[in-house]
Amino acid sequence: MVSKRVLSYLGYALLGLLCVAPAFAGMKLPAATPMIPMEQVGPMSIAFNPKPYDQVVQVASGGSIAAALAKIQDAGPDNRYAVLVATGTYSGAGLQLKEYVDLYGGFDGLNWKARDVYENATVLDGQKKGPIVIGANNARIDGFVITNGQCNTHGAGILCDAVSPTIVNNIIVGNRTTEPDGFYGHLGKQVGSEGAGIMLLNGSSAYVSNNLFGENVTNVGSGAGISARNGVNAKILRNVFANHTAGMEDTAVYHGKIGSRSSPGAAIACAEASSPQISFNIMVMGKALHKNDAGGVWVEGNSMPLISYNWIAGNIAYDDGGGIYVMGNLYYDEEGKRHDLSPDGPAVIEDNFIVGNTSITGHPGGLRVSRWGRANLRRNRIVANPTGGAIGAEGGILALMENDIITDNEKDSKLRVVLTGNITSKKFNPVYYVTQMTTSTNLAEQDLAGAMVRIGETWSVVKSSSQRGLVVWGKIDDSAAKFEILDNYGAYTNPYVD
Repeated sequence: MVSKRVLSYLGYALLGLLCVAPAFAGMKLPAATPMIPMEQVGPMSIAFNPKPYDQVVQVASGGSIAAALAKIQDAGPDNRYAVLVATGTYSGAGLQLKEYVDLYGGFDGLNWKARDVYENATVLDGQKKGPIVIGANNARIDGFVITNGQCNTHGAGILCDAVSPTIVNNIIVGNRTTEPDGFYGHLGKQVGSEGAGIMLLNGSSAYVSNNLFGENVTNVGSGAGISARNGVNAKILRNVFANHTAGMEDTAVYHGKIGSRSSPGAAIACAEASSPQISFNIMVMGKALHKNDAGGVWVEGNSMPLISYNWIAGNIAYDDGGGIYVMGNLYYDEEGKRHDLSPDGPAVIEDNFIVGNTSITGHPGGLRVSRWGRANLRRNRIVANPTGGAIGAEGGILALMENDIITDNEKDSKLRVVLTGNITSKKFNPVYYVTQMTTSTNLAEQDLAGAMVRIGETWSVVKSSSQRGLVVWGKIDDSAAKFEILDNYGAYTNPYVD
């Protein structure tokens, strides 16, 4: 039997190629750490509490939010305002938040005590202009639908440049960034127009929690859901990211191949020493196109985020790291020559459930560490990623692997499926951004919330279940008539160690 010391000299790349679980001989791994309850993920219709506020302003349907904000001239730490906005559509871009003023949507306009951010949708429609919302310190935006923003700069939905608002309980869908002016794709790895949903820039420590992100798109640029660049230390917690696309038009010819590789990270991208906490989120069915990496989370450039307790399922990268990709400091000089430098420290990846992620090229689908990147892995379940589980290569190092379950990541693996059944009907609900399915199987005894589910070739996460139905996060286009619920792989004995 090979000793641990010899294994360390062989290197972590060998472990990645074998896709083994890093358990010691004869030791059964502990049960996986429980994820948080599904009802605590995504937007929540929390009743408005007036106690923290000195002034409360109401905007009726058809009114002007910008005008209401403009009238507030005396807001401050000792005179905080709340602006309550009734259901309706409010068109236009460039809504500037104001310090010590909090915006709340989701009211029906008749009963200001009752609130439902889904059914009383308060829509900020960018009309293909953006950013729709511009952040401010000591400000909050809570309970709005932020949609149809478009710009050739950063942040079509919300832009936070050196400011740190609270962004909670919003539905941020259908926003797009387009190719920036002066973009030269032939140089490769440039900064495009990033953060179609939210852009966090220049030291922002925004609190981004319980939002729903759906179908945000970058044409050329990273982070279709959220992009964090230059010293960002935000908290990104309990959000849902579904059906994002990064690099839709990143088709410049670079080194004789289509794709400038400037559009990684369909759900979240971290660059230039940005180390947000990314925890308790759902990331499903994201795509990074045209030679780009990371359908889920992208990490580069001295960024050391904590990535923990996330469900990461069914994401696709064109090249590498369908679920997560971590790399070092890569840049190009004026002559187009590439340079690689090691990062200051590792990304910390803990307690995630990473399932069913893949790459078009056949490179590692679950997690890839490359180009001198570093990652510490603890207690992750990396399962059923058909093009590979967790691999370090090209100078990338899995610097620590502790109690991870990494198994069944080959294309022909026989997965641990605990429940199957036929789908008798299926419908996408755009309000809640879920696919609702009725089933022939009686699910009355099952609480399937938080389970990984496969419909045909598509993986997602169950939001809730009922006697004859499943509600699944995101838009499921696969026409398959069967569903499969994956085992949670909570305990596992390494088959590669005697």
